[in-house]
Amino acid sequence: MTGDPKVWNARRPCPQCGAVSVQTVHKGRYVLPTDHPLDPVVHVVACAGCGFCFNDTPNAREDYDRYYRDISKYADPRLSSGSGAVVEDRERLRDTASDIRDFAGGTDQRILDIGCGAGGLLDSLAEFGFRSLSGMDPAPACAAAVSERGHRGVVGTLDNHPLDPGAFDGVILSHVLEHVRDVPAALASVARLLTPQGWLYVEVPDAARYGECLIAPFQDFNLEHINHFSAATLHNALNACGWETVRNGSKTLPLPHGRRYPAIFAFSRPAGSLAALQDLGTRDALGAYVALSAEFMQRIDQRLQQSVAGQRVVVWGVGQLTMRLLGESTLGDADIAVFVDSNPVHHGRTLAGRPIVAPHALASHVDADTPIVIGSLVNLESIEASIRNHGLCNPIIRLVAMESA
Repeated sequence: MTGDPKVWNARRPCPQCGAVSVQTVHKGRYVLPTDHPLDPVVHVVACAGCGFCFNDTPNAREDYDRYYRDISKYADPRLSSGSGAVVEDRERLRDTASDIRDFAGGTDQRILDIGCGAGGLLDSLAEFGFRSLSGMDPAPACAAAVSERGHRGVVGTLDNHPLDPGAFDGVILSHVLEHVRDVPAALASVARLLTPQGWLYVEVPDAARYGECLIAPFQDFNLEHINHFSAATLHNALNACGWETVRNGSKTLPLPHGRRYPAIFAFSRPAGSLAALQDLGTRDALGAYVALSAEFMQRIDQRLQQSVAGQRVVVWGVGQLTMRLLGESTLGDADIAVFVDSNPVHHGRTLAGRPIVAPHALASHVDADTPIVIGSLVNLESIEASIRNHGLCNPIIRLVAMESA
């Protein structure tokens, strides 16, 4: 379902202005693993008042806390999103750390990275001379990884943590605010952690440019990204929550294999709140993104119809794309023997009634002639390399990629 002009009342108030009158931008369905705490329907809406776009999720903050605590992927150093494990990730973390150094004006400042993952950004800040560095994350594995890197690792969330008020000169929310259910409460919590002259660095995906950097269909309309900011709406949301934007801009983040990801950032300080302004440009940009994604999804489904019909297959990867394909494509009707994923948090769970196993266990479940569907486009090449590195000679089925259109 896409682009319904009818105005109706959402379950979740607009994170920017608090209104409940909304219009549908897009609605999609996922099939989730057992014991998953989040709702399988992603319903992206636009506020009828200010235009802010968000997921009208029925889940409470506690559901998201449980998800990031128990099913976090960000502690895995093999990921290229915050650990600095790959060249492109290290490059973008170093660029962010450089911007923070230039704004902060001194390396003696006490900095807290909220949603720190495995601590890659803290490492980059340390390379620039910062020494009082802390990272907070709801996942204990992430906090432990930060401590192992020589920083202070804290297990906690924005509304439940052991940190003292006014303990920091700067707080970082890098690719965090798009995940937060209650944006005003989150920003208020950050303000309490800062000194009177403290600053906040926010970086989020740029919803106005989703379509320019499309890797997989609906990749940003996923279970985790529940707020969709553009430069205009990030500025509006910060103002409405009592923050003055001092410096802002946009960037295009490098990803492996020449891929790119759009982002925006802002340095802000606490100030008096302002009324949220109206923005309709983001909603229109998301409408174009939906059209591109729907076309992309159709091509993938055609590929699946041609390649998986009438045979038993393995699906490697249980990320957002696989779960979406199970809910909305031929993959949901396929004869899937088993799912494979390298992240141990998934092992022992089931998805669509099939077990999720570690790569090394696959050979005990299927024969070498059983085709493997790679259920990812973002990590396509790394998964294919992993399959061969595990000594598996099974035929590989790739999903159609954008560049092959």
